Amino acid sequence: MKKQLPYSIIIFVSVSFFSCQDWNEYRVKSDFEPYVVRFEMEAKQRGEDFHLRERGLIIEFGDLDNGVAGLCHYGKPIRIEIDRAYWNEMGKYGGADLIREELIFHEMGHGILGRKHLNTTLSNDEWKSIMCGGNKVEDRSWNTNYRGQRRAYYLDELFTESTAEPSFFTLPPVIDSEAFIPVLTDNFDSASSSLWKPGIYPGSSVSIENGMLIYRSKSTANMAVLSEIPHFNIQSDFILEYTFQYKEQADSAKYGIAFGTLANSGSYKESVDFFVINNNRQLYNGNTTWYSYFTQVKRYQIIPKGKNKLKIIQSGNMLSCYINDVFAYASETENTQPGSGIGFMVPAGQTLYVDDFRLSKRTTAAAAARIRKSLTDKLNFTPVMSIINEIKNNK
Repeated sequence: MKKQLPYSIIIFVSVSFFSCQDWNEYRVKSDFEPYVVRFEMEAKQRGEDFHLRERGLIIEFGDLDNGVAGLCHYGKPIRIEIDRAYWNEMGKYGGADLIREELIFHEMGHGILGRKHLNTTLSNDEWKSIMCGGNKVEDRSWNTNYRGQRRAYYLDELFTESTAEPSFFTLPPVIDSEAFIPVLTDNFDSASSSLWKPGIYPGSSVSIENGMLIYRSKSTANMAVLSEIPHFNIQSDFILEYTFQYKEQADSAKYGIAFGTLANSGSYKESVDFFVINNNRQLYNGNTTWYSYFTQVKRYQIIPKGKNKLKIIQSGNMLSCYINDVFAYASETENTQPGSGIGFMVPAGQTLYVDDFRLSKRTTAAAAARIRKSLTDKLNFTPVMSIINEIKNNK
């Protein structure tokens, strides 16, 4: 687990009236210039024109202490420091451009827009603003799903704090679920009738007992455990359902649905989307190629230590998550590659109980039958390590 770094700490600096400093100095390193250009473009689209090259701005690298990612120094001109190690680390992961943009826009929100930290939430429990930060609230992460249609909302809110909450935060996409045909089901009534092969796997053991698949992880990391389904493509419209039960004592341990592209899928890179929950009634959405998950929200339909039915509907590029048949969250898929991997997330070194698997596809009955017929052998599991970090923020 790599350390996730915080957003910012604001430093107020008084500037002497008699200072010889150039109050209109513009000095922005080339690493940051594209984000300043974007900031000005987004501002202009919303009726603001800052003329920062004339007004003055400094953004530079610093070696910041105490895990701080960025500092905004209030003076003339505004000076922003970005931690060099953080910036370089983000470049190794998917979504680096958006993570960096959000950081720069957050700091410019302080320095250019005069925004303070705003730690209120929307009606679906997501952060209202990318200006969240400062003192931690109820021990939750600062992660915001700064992607797709949410990015457009967060930009509107950045420049206009009174921006209304869009309906897509709380309303599920309209999907004709009757157009989906079941292609594979498994109630794990017995090892002989199951689609999956029990036995010893790298870092795990799998058994089928008392009508459930029991996955015992011996790994020191969270794992997305996937099986490749012949003639199935995760880029098609599908519905994936499981019932999970996690009985152990680590209530923060995360488990749930995972699906994506495995590393052995031709020339494509490994990339797995996931929706996972814990017994603290929290839901997380993310992708294994990113440094951190996209968001963390509270969902009271989760039954701690009980059986929880998770269902994912993919329609177009949108993923809708339901927990115990109640709509929980919707967001764009991150993986745009072909792939056939479906499965679940298992907490590090823990045991997960799995039941009531169902895979449906928007297809014809003949195509569904081809997928069923193609399973001449039992399915195996391939583990994919998942980093589930969070953004930390020290005041």
